[in-house]
Amino acid sequence: MHYLDPPSPTLTCRLRVGRMLYPKSGFQPGSFAIVACSIIDIQDGLPYADNIVIKGKLFSADYGSAYDFHGTYINDEKYGESYQVVSMTESYDMDSDEEQQIYLQNIMTPRQYEKLSVSGLDVFVLAQDRRVDELAKVKGIGRVGAQRIVDRFHERYAQRKVFNTLSQHGLDLRDIVSLLNYCSNQDKLLDMVLSNP
Repeated sequence: MHYLDPPSPTLTCRLRVGRMLYPKSGFQPGSFAIVACSIIDIQDGLPYADNIVIKGKLFSADYGSAYDFHGTYINDEKYGESYQVVSMTESYDMDSDEEQQIYLQNIMTPRQYEKLSVSGLDVFVLAQDRRVDELAKVKGIGRVGAQRIVDRFHERYAQRKVFNTLSQHGLDLRDIVSLLNYCSNQDKLLDMVLSNP
C-alpha cells in the first residue's frame, strides 16, 4: 500500500528482508546492496509504503529475517523512492523487564532513572508511547526532562542492542556513543568490541 501523506525524511522501523534486487547473486557482507523489504512495525516516521526498497552498505540481509532499520528517504527521478541505510541490525527485542531497565539506564541520567524507577510507572511503555505529560508529573523530572527522555528513547532505539550489550560489558554511555560514531554498523561494532576485550 502506498501512503497518501508525504513520507518523513527519516524512518525507524522493524522490517523483514525480501528480495535482493542488487546484486542478483553473490552478495558479500559489507558491500552495497539494494533490497526489497516489508515493514513489520514503525517506531518513528512515516514510510512511503508498506513495502519499501532500501539501499546502502549492508553487513547482513538474510531473506525472511527481521531487522531494526533506520534510514533516510530518497526520491530519485530515475530509480524512484527508497531509503538510504543509516543503520540496520538484526532485530533485538527487549521482552524482559531487565533488558528494558538496562536500556532506560542508558538513555537517562542516574538521577532521572532513580526518580522514575521509584515512581511505580511503567517508564518504558510511557517513553515508547511518547507520553511526556505522564512522565513530567514525577517530581524532579519536569516537562523538559520528560521530553528529553522520550527523544533519547526514540533516537537510540534502533541502537538498543549495542547500548544494552556494551553497557553490560562495562562501557559507559559516552564510550558507546563514541564507538557508534566510529563504526555505524552495529553487528560489526559488537563483533569488534566483544572479540577484543
